[in-house]
Amino acid sequence: MAPTILGKYEVRGVLGRGAAGIVYDAWDPVISRRVAIKTVKLPGADDIESEEELGRFRREAQAAGRLSHPNIVPVYDYGETDEIAYIVMEHIDGGSLKGVMDKAGQVPPADALRIMQQLLAGLQFSHDRGIVHRDIKPANVMMTAEHIAKITDFGIARIEGSGATMVGTMLGTPTYMSPEQWRGDAEIDARSDIYAAGVLLYHMLTGRRPFDGGNQSAIMHQVLTADLEPPSHISVSAPPELDAVVIKAMARKAEDRYQSAASFADGLARAMSGGAGHDGDATLIATPRPKRAAPSGISAPAAMAQNPSRRKTGVMIAAVVGALVVIGGGMSWLMLGDGKSNKIVAVTDGAMTKPLVPAQVNDQAVIAPMAPAVAVAQVAPPAPTLAVTPLAPAAPPVAPVAQPAPEKPPVQIAAPSVPVLPTTPSPPPTVTIPAPIAPPTPPLPLPVAPPSAATFRQTMAETMPPCTPVYGDVTVERLALRGIAPSEHLAALRSVYDRSTAQAKTWEVLPFPALPIYCRVIDVMRPSLRGLGDMAGVKARLLPSPTTRSLELVENDPIDFEVTGPNFPSVLQVDYIENDDKVSHYMPRKTAPAFAARRLRAGERVRLFDTAPSSGAFQAGPPIGTDLVVIIASSEPIDIARVTDDEETVAYYAEALRTGLDAARRRGVRVSIEIVPVVSINTPVKR
Repeated sequence: MAPTILGKYEVRGVLGRGAAGIVYDAWDPVISRRVAIKTVKLPGADDIESEEELGRFRREAQAAGRLSHPNIVPVYDYGETDEIAYIVMEHIDGGSLKGVMDKAGQVPPADALRIMQQLLAGLQFSHDRGIVHRDIKPANVMMTAEHIAKITDFGIARIEGSGATMVGTMLGTPTYMSPEQWRGDAEIDARSDIYAAGVLLYHMLTGRRPFDGGNQSAIMHQVLTADLEPPSHISVSAPPELDAVVIKAMARKAEDRYQSAASFADGLARAMSGGAGHDGDATLIATPRPKRAAPSGISAPAAMAQNPSRRKTGVMIAAVVGALVVIGGGMSWLMLGDGKSNKIVAVTDGAMTKPLVPAQVNDQAVIAPMAPAVAVAQVAPPAPTLAVTPLAPAAPPVAPVAQPAPEKPPVQIAAPSVPVLPTTPSPPPTVTIPAPIAPPTPPLPLPVAPPSAATFRQTMAETMPPCTPVYGDVTVERLALRGIAPSEHLAALRSVYDRSTAQAKTWEVLPFPALPIYCRVIDVMRPSLRGLGDMAGVKARLLPSPTTRSLELVENDPIDFEVTGPNFPSVLQVDYIENDDKVSHYMPRKTAPAFAARRLRAGERVRLFDTAPSSGAFQAGPPIGTDLVVIIASSEPIDIARVTDDEETVAYYAEALRTGLDAARRRGVRVSIEIVPVVSINTPVKR
């Protein structure tokens, strides 16, 4: 049961619960303001683990209490009762960045940059005062209703001069921890926060973490050895200009990263304004030197390309290294266990070595002792020289012999594992030759059962790039896909479709350019979009051009659709998104009462603008390219704020659409959405 009073504060409700304690919604009656109170239970006399938790809790209050900055959640008070300790802090009404990312997947680049600039401003202020956060991640970035990012949870922060650093201890959240945190280095400085901020930027731009895996050892191996794939290679909406900035922020060596949060912020600003994206305080890619490994941030193939004379040698070395990595990975698996434990056990305890059991990974911070003197990546001793004896070339296959070779003694050849029975020769020596034996016929392949619908859906889902609203009927017997996919990913998606063993197959997936403005709107609609295994809902198709007789429209061609309503009575809303960042509202349209929201019976099929003249209600025109039409069918009208029928910006439309859809879901309104690309071309030349 929640307390009603904590100190002078009135507790009004619960904001959240965690493993360590509860966060309460409370009121400060003295100065009349709403606050959040974070609590943790006081430990018992012999509860060492809870004592450490309390120490981190007090350290959080101490660290945040020293920081007063617009991008850091302020701490107002600290207190203890007989049972709990509590921190009183500012109440943030917008939730965490993790909540935003869990809902939207990717963060639009403009929003990601704004959040990063605010985060880095808060980090620079913290670092200037000798406080390193050490656990930057989406859950520890709060978002106000005004979209201001604020850093919170300094529970494992390193505070200069406090003696709070635990030497040889691994602290942090696995997917956001820097290489030096994984190694348990004694000196963890501000550049670890730079690394984590780089991971956060990568996560926002791509919708996924750069290094992830099922257990601690898998993540550690990737962080310490794997090359980083640039964000723009993962998501078409990630600006390529930011690739170099992210790679520099996440450099494996701390000295190769940005050396301050301010220089990271400057790099972002320069990259988006056309600059190089990095400063002079550290090198992104080091100049290759003879007899050195590839520099941090550049792959081995790229390094060999810079030195063609060493390419063959480099390939041989890479092969040997690859073999050692595979062998080492297998040995690590045998040594580290199966990854099903919930905790990490200390690697060493004095002279006694204990096994490290990898834990299942999520976004929770882990704290586990590491051996200060044991490096994670060790150089193996020189392997003994192996004497390699060349194998003699294999003899060509011998054709069956019909009769014994003249003037040569007969030879009996025993097949492996088959005993040869002695024969009694009779004069004159003869050999009974069996009938020629044909070469063995390879066994027919066993019939492979078609994958289950669930398996295929999983394969398709893993193939789906971001910004791909594809849905369909997926069963063992039938595969019907509809929707749109980014042009550059269409072939890969089609390849998975073609490999399906379903007897009935239908492909109605159209390409479109995954512009950031389009992906932003798709992300907003994602909770209402259909997925694999779902064919119900509204369906629409663009009517062909009367000029080209195809789905490519030319100027003045009518824009019209054939629409089939969902399996419930619905009202239609139609919005047209142009590739130049403008939105027009076709239905309902304030300036044209004839195009009020149209109502359909369940499953009714209509031509959308059948009441318009023969020239069409709306006509194709500039700009030339691919636009998107959004057709929303809902069981009752959705209130989406608008400024005008035309020339509305995509940013305004996306936020208004998000608000309207969220409100509709809370009211239990049934919503189905279809997105249709509209391609316009220049007038074809008559021949």
